[in-house]
Amino acid sequence: MAVLRGALDLTAERGLRDVFAALPEPVAILDLSAVEILSASCLGLIVEDAAARGARGYALALVAADGLALRVVRLSGAHTCIPTFPSLSDAVREMGERELGRQATDHGVG
Repeated sequence: MAVLRGALDLTAERGLRDVFAALPEPVAILDLSAVEILSASCLGLIVEDAAARGARGYALALVAADGLALRVVRLSGAHTCIPTFPSLSDAVREMGERELGRQATDHGVG
C-alpha cells in the first residue's frame, strides 16, 4: 500500500513509476485521498499499471475519499476499470476478500 500526497503532475511521473515498482502483488492499494492535483498523465500511468497487474492476474485498487482525485477518477471513467473505495479499511476488506476467493479458486478449493 502506498499513500500519495500533494501534486501528481508531470514532475511526479518518475516518482510514481517508482511507487508502482515497490507496490506488492497480488493486491496493491494506492491511497489518493491526500492528492491535491491529479494530472491526466499521472492518471494514465495509474490506469496502465492497473492494466498490467490485471494481465498478470493481480489487482490495483484506489482509495479516494471526497476531493479532487476522486472527481478526476470518476470524470475520466477510471473507476470503471480500477476498484475505487472511499476508505482504506473498505479497500483492504474488499480486496482481501477478492484475493482470498482467487486463491481458493486457483487451488481448486471452494
